[in-house]
Amino acid sequence: MSDYPCVNVCDYHGVNYKTRWPELVGMPAPQCEATIKRDNPFVTSIINLVPTDEGVNPNYCCNRVYLFLDQNDLCIAVPKVG
Repeated sequence: MSDYPCVNVCDYHGVNYKTRWPELVGMPAPQCEATIKRDNPFVTSIINLVPTDEGVNPNYCCNRVYLFLDQNDLCIAVPKVG
């Protein structure tokens, strides 16, 4: 499912980067992506998904955020690291 290296040890070197973005629910995907990258530079992969029955990759990656979008590319769930 991914072509990026998964980092599963969340060591932000003592810096308290954001890992959840509840304020992005209802916002357009490009704005969400820019905010996430600005708030946490360790995030190297943002995966945009329209919810289906397939689900997501179950492994936890500290450098990945799933962005759940509706048909209008608006965020419909709280984006979080994982």
